[in-house]
Amino acid sequence: LGLDGRVNPVVGCLPAAIHALGEGVRTLYVPAANAAEAAWAAPEGELAVMGLDNLGALIKHLRGEEVLS
Repeated sequence: LGLDGRVNPVVGCLPAAIHALGEGVRTLYVPAANAAEAAWAAPEGELAVMGLDNLGALIKHLRGEEVLS
């Protein structure tokens, strides 16, 4: 996370997504740059991967003010 609220890319998103799916997580919020990688963790429909550009977008999404795509 950058000081300006940007969500920076990370290393190891695919293994983290596989583990999250195994733990029963059904929605995973990841940096937008890693969303395609994380989506490889499961067939479509088993894990919703939401790519984030900034922290503000996540807050608005969780409050129901904005929908992430």
